[in-house]
Amino acid sequence: MKKHSGQVPAAFVLRSGAVVPYRRGPEEMQGLLEELKSAIIKDSLARAGVGADTSSMVLAVGREMIAEVTHLVDRMPPVIARGIFIKLLYDVALQRLQADIDAYQRRPPTM
Repeated sequence: MKKHSGQVPAAFVLRSGAVVPYRRGPEEMQGLLEELKSAIIKDSLARAGVGADTSSMVLAVGREMIAEVTHLVDRMPPVIARGIFIKLLYDVALQRLQADIDAYQRRPPTM
């Protein structure tokens, strides 16, 4: 694991050398996360190559995605990793809440 200086990075560098510029501020977090997700998927697909069947391709890409995310987290300051984790966990919880509300609203009326 590479040690980090604790300073906010100017950019995130993927294993391929692809660069995703860091953006400051909570209002820019979603855009940053979308760029990181796209870059991780693109690089993981390129590294995995095309498998003989869909299931082996999914497994290969999944392994590459884990390696890419681990690479990024190992190189970012803890405060950045914490901020990203908070945003992602919030998004997942909000999606779950919305799904629960939708399911509740679709339930048949009781008499």
